[in-house]
Amino acid sequence: MQERLAAGARITAVGALVSGLEELSRPRDMHDRSLFSWPVRRTGLRVLSNRKLHPALQAFEHPRYQNVVAARTAAAAGVMLAPATSKLRSAALLGLSGLMLAKSYRHTYGSDGSDQVSFITTTIAGAASLPGLNARHRGMLAGFITFQSALSYFSAGVAKLRSPAWRDGSAVTGIFRTKTYGDEQLYQFLKNHLWAAKALAWTVIAAETAFPIVLILPPVPRRALLGLAASFHVANARFMGLNRFFWAFLGTYPVVDQSAENIQRAIARRRRR
Repeated sequence: MQERLAAGARITAVGALVSGLEELSRPRDMHDRSLFSWPVRRTGLRVLSNRKLHPALQAFEHPRYQNVVAARTAAAAGVMLAPATSKLRSAALLGLSGLMLAKSYRHTYGSDGSDQVSFITTTIAGAASLPGLNARHRGMLAGFITFQSALSYFSAGVAKLRSPAWRDGSAVTGIFRTKTYGDEQLYQFLKNHLWAAKALAWTVIAAETAFPIVLILPPVPRRALLGLAASFHVANARFMGLNRFFWAFLGTYPVVDQSAENIQRAIARRRRR
């Protein structure tokens, strides 16, 4: 399981690296007169206005915050490049988790669920890399990642199932007509083919709601379902610009796959008794 946790963390770190490089390429976004203005953001949480924390919170001010982003980017690179069992990689994982947490206080716009999933994966993988843990402990930590991944898909599917706009397909056309998450060509196609919009909506609902069955499927259909889920995120990256979701959720798949394998073995042992 430790190898799967390491593989998942590396995949997640790719997304963190891409995110960091994107932020470094747009320093003006953090300017005091821009969308992610720190003087405005710090009014969102009372704790951020605490005068005792002012010296530490100066790191969030523009342009100092670019140093924090650079450190997060370097930590992501460290997770990707350091040997799986090295102390350097463990430090990079824990550092990346801490810097991701700091990012959640600096700004939240656009993070959606990808940052939360990435934070869970890096934090759990970092904890699992600490000395003194045995296979059982690491299995429990991996189980938490598996549970969060399955729950994320299932709850998203159920939420869509409860929505009349998703059931009739209008939510899909509504999403793709927006400037932020839309695609003009796909929107025009779905607008003129309402059956396709409804079919797409129900495909997403069915796939997300059924995702937890991956834990009890044999290896071939299990990995086929994981491949289908990965292709779903590729499509989201292409048509909605949600590229970070691909790396965030793909980073959970090695752990989900191994957890499913462990469940299968446990079921087989119980049947033999």
